[in-house]
Amino acid sequence: MADKISFYGLSGSGKSCYIFAMSQALSQGIPFNDGELLTVITPQPRQMLRLYKAYDKMVNGHWPEGNVESVNYNFNVRKALDLLMTLDITDFRGGLLDSTDEDDEEEQKMLFDSYNDSSVLLFFIGADRTKAAMSGDFDARFNIQFFNSLYERYLDNAETNKKTPVMVVLTKSDMLTETEKKSAIAFLKDQMRVLFGVGTGITAGITAVTLGSNLSNEGGELEGQLNIKPTAGNLNIPILFSLFHVMAKKIEATIGAIDVSESDLSSSQKALSHELSRNAFSRFFVNNESTIRNKINSNKSLIEQNKKDLLRLNNTMTGIKEYLLNGAELFINGKRIIQ
Repeated sequence: MADKISFYGLSGSGKSCYIFAMSQALSQGIPFNDGELLTVITPQPRQMLRLYKAYDKMVNGHWPEGNVESVNYNFNVRKALDLLMTLDITDFRGGLLDSTDEDDEEEQKMLFDSYNDSSVLLFFIGADRTKAAMSGDFDARFNIQFFNSLYERYLDNAETNKKTPVMVVLTKSDMLTETEKKSAIAFLKDQMRVLFGVGTGITAGITAVTLGSNLSNEGGELEGQLNIKPTAGNLNIPILFSLFHVMAKKIEATIGAIDVSESDLSSSQKALSHELSRNAFSRFFVNNESTIRNKINSNKSLIEQNKKDLLRLNNTMTGIKEYLLNGAELFINGKRIIQ
């Protein structure tokens, strides 16, 4: 079963364009220090065509139109062709978040219900709206505060003690100078203290992403320079943040599976000793040795495979950590993680 990552953003936040660019960038592979590549690629040809055509439109100088419906994408995550996991990424249409139309009520319920089965929540906020909010624009400031209400709704419906990680993604960051970018990130953290405050018990992150430099949208025409490479403009960071937490859960599950298999192995070895201690006459009529040995071999095989998976996951997380610490601000329970 695929792990689910949910993308949330108001209309014009840039999350759909991010997906189109990210799908092209991460399919090229993210390089790790061990020389291996981590790739994120959809295994569905029709979906790949949809993503490529949207990206191709950008290459040819046109911004893709916003989603008129929510879209679910499926991706395989591989390191050196070894399948680590599959991801479902749900891109909820922007207009759905703040719609008061009764016709949208059913789809909005699906959006709110998605919180509980999401491994990571990603909140996309445009640099243009952030800059306006910093200048005192009430509507723009409300757009940002809206995400606090969105997260409050999540808390209201979340399973007891569930602490789903959240990352705030500042899109269109090429619109800002480096000084403005730092100020925008500080502003968002202040406005969204419900995520970044001490005592929350959650893991939260914030990063700024861009699809290139000097990009503009004049009547749907794209001007500027696109730069769609795996690690350019922090395109990899929101996905790596998500993968890091999914892998952490998988590591916990794998350690648990090893413990179970080792316990079963110990029990089977004791059962074998008992079986071999029985006299030959009784074992002639009822002999369990073959069954027990098969169980022992099965447990040994499971333990060996799980240990290989554990090593693979740990090595991958080590590589991801370096990217995250260089491309994002990360907080656990309100305290920033420093490299």
